[in-house]
Amino acid sequence: MSVRMLGWVVEALEDIGGLVIRSSPASRGKEMWFGATVDTRKECSGRIFFAFKGENTNGHRFAGEAISRGCVAAVVEDEETARWIEQTGAASILVKDTLQALQELARAYRNTLDVTVVAITGSSGKTTTKEFTRSILKRKYRVHGSPDSFNSRIGVPLTILETGEENEYLVLEVGANQKGEIDFLAALLKPDISVITNIGEAHIGFFGSPEGVASAKAELLDHMGTNGYVLLPGDDDFLPLLKSRSKCRYFTFGFSESCNYRITDVKGGTERTEFCFNGEPMAVRMTGKHNLKNAAAALAVGDLCGVEIKLSREGLLESEPLFGRGKVRRESGVTVIDDSYNANPSSMRASLDTLMEFDAKRRIAVLGEMKELGDYTQSCHSDLGAYLATIALDRIFWIGESSGDVTEAYQLKGGKASLSVFVDLKELVQTLKRELRPGDAVLVKGSRACGLERVVDGLLAATKMGEES
Repeated sequence: MSVRMLGWVVEALEDIGGLVIRSSPASRGKEMWFGATVDTRKECSGRIFFAFKGENTNGHRFAGEAISRGCVAAVVEDEETARWIEQTGAASILVKDTLQALQELARAYRNTLDVTVVAITGSSGKTTTKEFTRSILKRKYRVHGSPDSFNSRIGVPLTILETGEENEYLVLEVGANQKGEIDFLAALLKPDISVITNIGEAHIGFFGSPEGVASAKAELLDHMGTNGYVLLPGDDDFLPLLKSRSKCRYFTFGFSESCNYRITDVKGGTERTEFCFNGEPMAVRMTGKHNLKNAAAALAVGDLCGVEIKLSREGLLESEPLFGRGKVRRESGVTVIDDSYNANPSSMRASLDTLMEFDAKRRIAVLGEMKELGDYTQSCHSDLGAYLATIALDRIFWIGESSGDVTEAYQLKGGKASLSVFVDLKELVQTLKRELRPGDAVLVKGSRACGLERVVDGLLAATKMGEES
């Protein structure tokens, strides 16, 4: 974690003209700070609290709690809150915009770090690739990585500010739901190594077209020096566009013969998947060919960073799937594939293909709508319905909007499995509890807004399922 005197924070923010309104005497002292937070439910000790005003909450209400829980200072926009903190003798910094203050402090701190930054973006697979990469690099180096999916205008600065001066590598993911967002975050990060996992339809509603998605992801490459490395998806239709945006040396990964880092000899399973990476035997504790691409990207980073292949193999096998991202649980004869964190058209198809690899009496898909598709909403859901009709599913459950587009296309293509539509999560869970039988394999997947993790929780609570991988 970061270690600086509070006085440095004030000076760094005052360099941004007009941002700081005033700071309390305590904020210019020699007390040390060790990172930043926006959530008093998380670790507060030694950190600076940034109070945000959001649509549903106001962080200024929690400034006092942050100080009492060990935060050494609070950065606020509210005059009254700043005055109250000053009266307690604690450090406060009154600014015009707390989000800008967080971002600018992260920018200043990044410029002091002697660390190799690995930044990962893409339409899907960012978090899994980040976790694989972190696990591989830490076999040889001191590594800090972003927690969960801290890939936003808030999460990225917080991750930078939690990076210790002792760290040699910083590994994080970069996301976006609007044009220019990745460009902004890349300017903060100044990546040394950039990874683009794939180009799909995620957030296509914000970018207008698949080409718009590719162009937005390529913004990550615009703030790299010529000595950096870029890793690109070698099987992707947008590879030429991505290559054209790279200012430094690039390498490709994937299944194609032309890939610099190639996946071959895949042997699937429900507990782990074995494959070869440029001829070297590897294994990963996940299922699905799409996850092998994520693994190949991480292994490629390890190779470029000088991690011996034996250590990379150990690091990859050590990495476990996160909740909601393909984690498999099995008990009482029922297998649940928890891929509930998010969904877009390409990741939905990939997860369905993974389900079909399971040897089960019945293969059941519990699916939710795919959000943020804009003008492509109807066509993408119709395409999904048509695809569902082509694979040998035994039962399909759908929740959320766009059910009409899915069911119509499914029926037109001659889908044979029964497809039931729900609007209530509780009703869906109760139906699943009644219908699931030993030998079933169940995929749960949908966009974040669907809340399908509650379906997984409900099933696990009912069957007391344990973790397999």
